[in-house]
Amino acid sequence: MAIDPNRENTIKGRGKGVPQLNEKLLEQGEKYEKSRKHWKRWQKLVGALACIVVFCTTYALILPAITMERT
Repeated sequence: MAIDPNRENTIKGRGKGVPQLNEKLLEQGEKYEKSRKHWKRWQKLVGALACIVVFCTTYALILPAITMERT
């Protein structure tokens, strides 16, 4: 959801618009988007590392069984 900077905010009892409120909302929106992107990147990295750990552990557990099978 994008915030339109050209749209005027109106608050009851304050007249036409409040530019400071609009600027604060834009700053908060940008901060939220930045933190969300950072969180998504972090989740992808942790997920990839978890997959690597699972595959390496599985391989390490299967390797002795393969060795013992050979005659």
